[in-house]
Amino acid sequence: MKAKRPTKAQRLSSTTISTLPQTIIENILCFLPIREAARTISGFGSLRSLCLYYVDISKKALLHLLSNCPSLKRFTLLGFIGHKDCTIIELFDCLHVIEDLTIYGYNAHQLVLDSVPEELSTSLIHLKYFCFEVMSLDDDHHLTFLAVLIKCSPNLEKIVLVDETELGYKDENEIYSGILEKYSDVWMEHLKELVIYNFNNSKPSMEFVKFIMSRSPKLKKVLLISSVVHEKDEELEMLKVLLQAPRASPVEIVVK
Repeated sequence: MKAKRPTKAQRLSSTTISTLPQTIIENILCFLPIREAARTISGFGSLRSLCLYYVDISKKALLHLLSNCPSLKRFTLLGFIGHKDCTIIELFDCLHVIEDLTIYGYNAHQLVLDSVPEELSTSLIHLKYFCFEVMSLDDDHHLTFLAVLIKCSPNLEKIVLVDETELGYKDENEIYSGILEKYSDVWMEHLKELVIYNFNNSKPSMEFVKFIMSRSPKLKKVLLISSVVHEKDEELEMLKVLLQAPRASPVEIVVK
C-alpha cells in the first residue's frame, strides 16, 4: 500500500521552525493553510507577532494557536471565529503579554455571549494599542466587547475604531446606554488618543466619545474622521456638544 505523502506541516517540525528568525517564522505560517499552521505552532515561546488575515478558524484551532505563543505581543485577527462557544475570557486568557491587538468586528458576535461575568478574571495589563476594524458603536455586541476590553486594559494608550455603521441605528430602549452605565467604574489612566474613522454623529457614537473623555485624565487628542462631508454648521454643533461634555483632561477634539 502506497504511503500518504506528508503534509507541509508534518515536514516542518516545530523544533526546526522555532529556531528560525521571527520574520521567517511569520512568512512560513502565512503560506500554510490555517489548520496546518495551528498544528505546526507548538511551543513557539519566542514568537512576538502573529497576523491572521481573511481566515475562518475554529475556536479550538485559535485557542491552541494562541496558547502556544506565550510571548505574543502583537496579534491581528481580521477573519472569522467559526463557533459561538469561544468567549472573551478564553481569548484574553491566551493574551497575557499582548501589547498591540487588532480584531475584526464580526468576532464580537462570536465572543460576546448572552452574559459577561461581573468580575473579569484576566487583565490585559500590557495592552497599549487596540484597533477594532469593521465595527459599529450602534451594535450592542460590539459596544460590549469594547467596554470589556477597556475595563481589562488599565494601561491602554490608544484606541482606533473603524466604524462601518449603516445610516440609521436601532434605538431599542437605548441599549448602548445600559452597556456604558454597567462599566461606569472604568478609569483609563493612561489613554492618550482616541481615533474613530467613518465617524457619524449618531447618539450612540456621541455618547461613547463622551464616556471616554470623562474617564481619561491623560487624554490628549480625539480625532473623529467622517466618511461624509458635513456642513460647517453641523461640525461646529458636534464640537459644541462634545466641548460642553464633562472631560477629565483638556483634550483636543478634531473633526475632519
